[in-house]
Amino acid sequence: MRRAALMLLLSAVACTSAAPERVVEQREQLDAVVGQRITLIGVQSRTKQPMVLGVDVDGDYALSDRRVRATGVLERRTVAPEPFDPDAPARTSRGPGTFYSLIDPQSGDLARTELARP
Repeated sequence: MRRAALMLLLSAVACTSAAPERVVEQREQLDAVVGQRITLIGVQSRTKQPMVLGVDVDGDYALSDRRVRATGVLERRTVAPEPFDPDAPARTSRGPGTFYSLIDPQSGDLARTELARP
């Protein structure tokens, strides 16, 4: 009897603690899920900084141009334009705009991609 009650309690806790994340497969859905745990599914870019749906991820170069998935918390940052100063040292940045990153909450780093199942 105790064993059955314990198993019931453990299964109830497991069901409530693991909230399902939202699956995002279109860039237009990003603003609605900022700050939430999500799973991105899309084609990984073949760029120096890998992206899926325009979101920075930690992707193996071998997965470039392939359909991948990555799970994490979506972060957004906006960079405002700065006035031009010809005497300022050159900077390497993407410039002004809105940028997204998918963060692994356990490590604090970019979320890793893996090959998506069909």
